[in-house]
Amino acid sequence: MSILDLYFYVWSKDNVAPEDRGIFFGGVIGYGFPLMFALILISKAYEVFFPQLFLTYGYPPTHVMLLGMALVLILIYFYYKHNGRGEKIMDYYDKTKINKWYYILLLHIVYFVAYLSISILIYYALEKIRR
Repeated sequence: MSILDLYFYVWSKDNVAPEDRGIFFGGVIGYGFPLMFALILISKAYEVFFPQLFLTYGYPPTHVMLLGMALVLILIYFYYKHNGRGEKIMDYYDKTKINKWYYILLLHIVYFVAYLSISILIYYALEKIRR
């Protein structure tokens, strides 16, 4: 199993007791947080690499960015729904020792710190490029 599968599992167990089965849709919604950071970085890259367009049109409209985020989440939903892939992931990790609440909490914290740190590093790199 990959890190993305583990990420899906951790977010599917977000709102349930560790001994209960995870919520499939919760695993998909968990991808919204890294997507939100990615959209912020994309708009920053748009400002850095296309300054003339940025000065003319400004940031991309919020509704366009949210529509793009919804489209990506729908694609992720169908990816995990296809052939019961999400159910297989939840079944696999339910049989491991990761199914404890403290492991799930720790993985939540690790994932959040990881994509927040990566986002900050990319943001500062884009700031350096702009100058």
